[in-house]
Amino acid sequence: MLERPSVGDVRGGKGLFLGIEFVADKGERRPYARSRRVAETVLKVGLEQGITLFAGGGGDRGHAGDCIIIAPSFVITPAQIDEAIELLDASITEAERRLAGGSARPAAG
Repeated sequence: MLERPSVGDVRGGKGLFLGIEFVADKGERRPYARSRRVAETVLKVGLEQGITLFAGGGGDRGHAGDCIIIAPSFVITPAQIDEAIELLDASITEAERRLAGGSARPAAG
């Protein structure tokens, strides 16, 4: 995931709990403005792809920054983990494409 242009950091927690931080500039680790709604865009695309993610934001001094969290079930097979990573990667790819095209604000609902 770290090779993706928008992924600034990937953090693991307990079990399969995983957080991914998105940045506008990797060199400076500058976050996206919250008005871009990057995490929400990745979340919306993830749902379209068939994966449930959790969106977060405001981690950079409380006013900027985007992240998502993936927290799969404790009862999961290696094949399902592989599928989740593929869906996550596809979701980030599509979200990056949408954000580059200026369509960063997901539909309400």
